[in-house]
Amino acid sequence: MLRNVFIISLLIYTASCRVTPQDAASYNNRIIALDSVVTSDLDNLISAVDSLETDDYNALYLEFTEKLQTSVNKLDSISSFYGDNELYLAAKYLFLNYYNISENELKHLREIVEMPDSAYNSDADSAWQYLSYQLNKQLQINVDSFLQVQKEFIERYDLSFEKE
Repeated sequence: MLRNVFIISLLIYTASCRVTPQDAASYNNRIIALDSVVTSDLDNLISAVDSLETDDYNALYLEFTEKLQTSVNKLDSISSFYGDNELYLAAKYLFLNYYNISENELKHLREIVEMPDSAYNSDADSAWQYLSYQLNKQLQINVDSFLQVQKEFIERYDLSFEKE
C-alpha cells in the first residue's frame, strides 16, 4: 500500500513538473518583448542616419544603449528555459550584434553624414554604399539566425500561434 502511494505521488510530481506549451509560449513572448524594445530604438538610429538627420543621434544612441543593456540584464534574469538555453543564447547573440552594428557600421555612416559637403567625394559615397549594404546584411543574417532558433524552439515545444 505504501509503495502504491509512493508511485502515485511520484507520478503526480512528475506530471506537475512537465513543461507545457503555455510555459514555452510565455518564455518566447518575454524574449520577443525584449527584442521589440531594442529593435525599435535601433530602427530610430538607422532612420536618423538614413535621413541625414544626425542632430538627435547622440540622444537616440544613448537611449538605444540604455535599453539594450536593460534588455540584456532582463534576458539574463530569464536565462534558460528549463535547461534549454538555445533561444536565450540566440537572443543574447542577437543583442550583441545589434550593439556591434551600432558601434561599427552606424558609427561610420554617421561620420560620413557629418562630413562637410566639400569633403564628400566618390570615396565617401562608395563607403556609404558599402556600409549600408553591410549593415543590412548583418541585420538580415543575425535576425534570420535568431528566427531559425526560435522556429526550432516553437517546434520542440509544440507551440502554435493564431494568425492575426
